[in-house]
Amino acid sequence: MKNKSLTLALIGVAITTGTTILFLVLFIVAQSQLGALKKKSGNLQSELSQTRNAQVFQGQLPPGVPESQSFISQLDGAKDVMAILPPNSLQGQKDLTMVVYLHGMGSTYMEPFLTPKDGTISQALQTHNPALVIASLNYRGQSAWANDQAVADIDQNIHELLARFPISKIVIMGTSMGGCSALAYSYLAAPDIKAKMIGIVAAEPAGDLTMLYDKSRSQIVKNGMIGAFGGPPQLQPQGYISRSLLNNIEKVPGNLRFAIISAKQDSVIPPEFQQAVINSLKDKKFGSELVEVDEQHGVPSAAAFVKGLDYVVLGNAIK
Repeated sequence: MKNKSLTLALIGVAITTGTTILFLVLFIVAQSQLGALKKKSGNLQSELSQTRNAQVFQGQLPPGVPESQSFISQLDGAKDVMAILPPNSLQGQKDLTMVVYLHGMGSTYMEPFLTPKDGTISQALQTHNPALVIASLNYRGQSAWANDQAVADIDQNIHELLARFPISKIVIMGTSMGGCSALAYSYLAAPDIKAKMIGIVAAEPAGDLTMLYDKSRSQIVKNGMIGAFGGPPQLQPQGYISRSLLNNIEKVPGNLRFAIISAKQDSVIPPEFQQAVINSLKDKKFGSELVEVDEQHGVPSAAAFVKGLDYVVLGNAIK
């Protein structure tokens, strides 16, 4: 009986030992397979990343979908982002035109890719000219009004894009605060950028920010300007003057053309401000055209931006 019990015990130990060994073998094999799968997955991710980067450079992303690019400001280390829509194809392209868009107050760098609802600015521009590079900048967020930090970031962003694309012509475009900032950037841009600039398309701008502060019915606009310049014009007059086209028109390069988009029903930055800009530009013999839209304050119809682009690039008269 004892021998039988001993035999059964030995058999049990053998089975347990065999099971353990088998488990260990299977575990080792599984780990090996898992490692191979991870390596294969890593290679696949690398290949996908390389393919996507190649597609971005070749303009093969789905139409109308911009890529976001983060950056760190060289001025003060602040983190920000811009959006870029490469041309539909770079093949054979050596002298590209780039539109640099500046959003309105309270908006973001995604503005031209999302508005207006009946057809976005980016879609209209690139449908009209598939070889365009479209870049939309955040330039210090929702309320910057082309202050020193904003201009430094705009310069940096454009320099990065000039290093990436064969750009020979630059058009600055913007709406509301962005339109005012676009006018100011015409004379504030870095010299090498200014040398490539051919025109400004400014929607609903004012050329005198002190007057805009005094006459605007929008307290939101006033508060935004106070935040950007560190106070109202009475306390920070130079900030407002230095960003007002009408006070600095002698600094604007003589080759620039200006398309000024004016909303007839605008009560935030009324049409009289745009007419004042046009009058001053024409007095100084700048090529300039007024594009009127029967709209209220906001992002105008995309067609108005296309007309403005055609004028500043080709000199086509606006009808």
